[in-house]
Amino acid sequence: MTKPTLSYFTDSLVNIIWKYDHDDGKLSNRRVFIDAVQLGYAKDTYCDGMAIDDQGGVWSARWIQSRVTHSEC
Repeated sequence: MTKPTLSYFTDSLVNIIWKYDHDDGKLSNRRVFIDAVQLGYAKDTYCDGMAIDDQGGVWSARWIQSRVTHSEC
């Protein structure tokens, strides 16, 4: 059995980035990775585009706020 990899989904409408285990083409174990409002970001700005760097860091654009944030996995 191989170790599951991680997948992320940006849900702009609720301002959350979800984290999943990804194994054999299936997603499981959905959990909150980033709750932007809970972290203090303005409610009228939104998580948007995202990229993951070669060290596993997650970079997320903030729509309306004109910024990019970085979070560790």
